Amino acid sequence: MGLSFDALQQRSADPAFDRMLSVSAALTPYFEEPQQAFVAHWKQLAAEGALVPTLQAFLDKPSPLHAPQLFIFEIENHRLRVRLQGTALVDRWGKDFTGQLLYEKASAKFREDSIANFLALVAMPCGCFMVDQLATDRGRISQAKIVLLPLSPKPGRPPLVVAYSTEIESLLWNERLTAKSVTVEAEWLDLGAGIPALPPRKPGR
Repeated sequence: MGLSFDALQQRSADPAFDRMLSVSAALTPYFEEPQQAFVAHWKQLAAEGALVPTLQAFLDKPSPLHAPQLFIFEIENHRLRVRLQGTALVDRWGKDFTGQLLYEKASAKFREDSIANFLALVAMPCGCFMVDQLATDRGRISQAKIVLLPLSPKPGRPPLVVAYSTEIESLLWNERLTAKSVTVEAEWLDLGAGIPALPPRKPGR
């Protein structure tokens, strides 16, 4: 189970952990208890002396609070393949993307900006927190906040990123998401190895 907010507060005596939870004033209202607890849960799964937990450790000790709202992506030849999609996200999108490549119908610029963020994240390694706008099948724009964190793959396998995605406002009854429209805010999260010199890109269709 993920750390409670009380446990998360107790760990804030660690300056390195404080840095992980540090975002700008613009994003502070969005980076709330569930997002902070997800980072704490991820951190506690790393082996002693390791910065990033393994995929196996992450899957062996799931957080019931966060698991339904997770994607796990594999970076495959500069493309993103969905390896896991939580039940709440299957319901929100109205489909299961597991095994599929993402953004294949998006513009080349959109795909380039998206994969650049993932590649920078796993190379550092660092995290990323972003606010996205998403189109719905009712013609509306919904917003979601996403925490991206690296996972260590099995030897010989492509890099992995886990995404924890939560709605800023709930969808209407029987409404489904259809596509990511644009990233409106994005910041790196320092996991202990620093952050890239350039800010995250903000993909937009």
